[in-house]
Formats: sequence, C-alpha cells, structure tokens
Amino acid sequence: MISSETPRRKSGPIAYKRDEKLLADWRPALPLFLSKLALVAVLTLAVLGPLFVTYNLFAWLGSAVASMLLYVFLFDDHLEWFRRRDDVWILTDQRLIFANPDDDNSPAYVHLAQITRVRRFMWWGVNVKLDNGMTTTLKYVPNGKLVQQSIRAARDNIAPHFPK
Repeated sequence: MISSETPRRKSGPIAYKRDEKLLADWRPALPLFLSKLALVAVLTLAVLGPLFVTYNLFAWLGSAVASMLLYVFLFDDHLEWFRRRDDVWILTDQRLIFANPDDDNSPAYVHLAQITRVRRFMWWGVNVKLDNGMTTTLKYVPNGKLVQQSIRAARDNIAPHFPK
C-alpha cells in the first residue's frame, strides 16, 4: 500500500566536541506563537476594519473574525508553527546550534566568536547577528530576555582558544 504522507526527514545526531559543555537549550512555545498570531490578526482587523463599517455589533464581530482569518490563511501564517515546532536551539560554551528534523540544513551551528549582536525581537524572538552580516532568529523561545542574556554571557566567556 502506498502512503500519501511524506515521511519526516530525520536530521543526524548532534556531534558535540569532546571539551564542549552544554549550557542551555530552547524550543518554541505554542503560546508565544499564538500571541504573535493574535497581534498580527488584530492589526489586520485595524486595517481592514473600516471596510466593515456597521452599527450592528454581530455583523462587526463577524467581520472581525473574517478579517483575522483572512490574514491567518491568506499569508499562510498558521503553517509557520508546523515548520518551527520542532526547532531546537542548543547553547554550548563554544557554539550556538540549531536542529530541526524537517530542515535540510540541520543541524547547523555558529561559533560564539562569530556572534556580534544579540537582541530581542518583540516578545517572540531573539535575533542573533553574525560577523558576516547575516542574522538568524530564535523564534517563539520562552523568556527571550533570559535567552538573550545567556547567549551574550556565553559569547563573552568564550574559551581562550577561540578568538573573540
């Protein structure tokens, strides 16, 4: 029997270096994704709301729900959770590692010495800028401020055999 489902790709195991120490790991949190989705949906309502001017409260509520759903499904934002839910970000004393079994580039890592800036992005993400100008975002990780501080502290305490 042939299945119509595509089997999930499994990334290989993460190979830690012999002297590497695990400091922290983070996974996306569904409540953060839903709160971001709600905010953008409400902003969409604010933009599209004037198109549904009415004095009937039920009609306005219906149009509010319709405009929010329009955003969520028109821009495929509802599918983002399915792409990001298996993300794992691992912080060691030498590297920041990304892993996701569905991502062809997984596992991937950057040495902490390559990180030039770490800052929060809204309440649902942490942006990491690298010395080559590229950025990556840890999306929907809980307690973004602590994540930001942890990455900065690890970067600032890089082992002596890595250039800063």
